[in-house]
Amino acid sequence: MLDKVKEFIVDDEFQLIIRENSIYIKNYKRLISLEENYISFSTKYKKIMIRGNRLILQRIVEFDAIISGDIHMIEVQDER
Repeated sequence: MLDKVKEFIVDDEFQLIIRENSIYIKNYKRLISLEENYISFSTKYKKIMIRGNRLILQRIVEFDAIISGDIHMIEVQDER
């Protein structure tokens, strides 16, 4: 039972939430690249690549980030 409570309290699962004008990335492990037209992150098992125009890292707090801009493509690759 304590394991279930711990899972509920410690939410470390990666999430990518696509909103109308932004992308919310939760629980990434590392910011790999930050450019005007390309941003990439690593997670526990995946690499996330975001391509577009005028990409802006609006907010970054610990391992959560919000990206805005003209997003063209999101690609996910296995890191294994």
